[in-house]
Amino acid sequence: MAITTMTQLPPEVRTYFDRMLLTLARPYFIYDLFAQKRQIPLNSGDQMVFARYGTLSAATIPLTDGQTPAGSQLSRTDFKAAISWYGDYVTISDQVQFVVQDRVLNEATKVLSLQLGLTIDTLIRDMMVSTASTIACSHGVNGGNPTEITDSDIQTATVALRQGNARLMTNPLPGENKFGTAPIRASYWGFMSVDMQKDLEAVSSFISAANYPNQANALEAEWGSTRNCRWLLNTNGFNNGAATPVYSSFLLGQEAYGVVRLGAKEAEFIVKPLGASGTADPLNQRGTVGYKYPFATRILNDNWITRLTSTLSNT
Repeated sequence: MAITTMTQLPPEVRTYFDRMLLTLARPYFIYDLFAQKRQIPLNSGDQMVFARYGTLSAATIPLTDGQTPAGSQLSRTDFKAAISWYGDYVTISDQVQFVVQDRVLNEATKVLSLQLGLTIDTLIRDMMVSTASTIACSHGVNGGNPTEITDSDIQTATVALRQGNARLMTNPLPGENKFGTAPIRASYWGFMSVDMQKDLEAVSSFISAANYPNQANALEAEWGSTRNCRWLLNTNGFNNGAATPVYSSFLLGQEAYGVVRLGAKEAEFIVKPLGASGTADPLNQRGTVGYKYPFATRILNDNWITRLTSTLSNT
């Protein structure tokens, strides 16, 4: 059992703890932003079924007077997402609670809340890595396999989405009479590791979010756009951990993936005060704070999301 004790805190904390706590290092959580969000009512099982109906072919045969045509049949595809539970906790000793002058349990709750956000972000990201169809970048010059990302590679990915009838996610941003700005096309959204920022900026069609006609139209984690894709960057991007890491970026249209939660409650935070463990804590020396969270995620249409793999440039 991992216990937060006095020895794990900086020496100065033993005499005085700054009440003005520093802001926790919080990454931009991006992977949940565009998911189809569903809730399973309590006591209604642990699986959600997403249903999608197929399109019908064009009706090009003229009707004959007095004859009823054969008609068409609807085709339905079901996608099941089963809930799993996730959670963690920290154990805090009585010395920390008695000596440290901030509210330790409140701060522990903040840290665990950030961990929960990172957990959700990572679960969605890893689902995309393992199940999305993949296009490997091949138009770069770094000699890698795949190569660094280029404008041609991004165009290949967006064309694949269009061929799959993926709907664009954003409306165009028309140009304005402002120096240095540029109009932005209607776009898909893209997720990318912040490690690739320099390579993204080197793409020939790149427009920085700083040069959008109206800054209010940019999301918090948005770095810029290329052709028909607007890119969000975060520190929780994926690479395979190889000596020459291969990065995964994602381009997606509307309704490409979904997330499922159980009931209206986001997460259950659980505080166990000193002595709550009974005979397992006979001297009332330990308390805990933790959470548990039900969650599921899956791709809903393989044609509406593309994983683009690349290495970093040599420059």
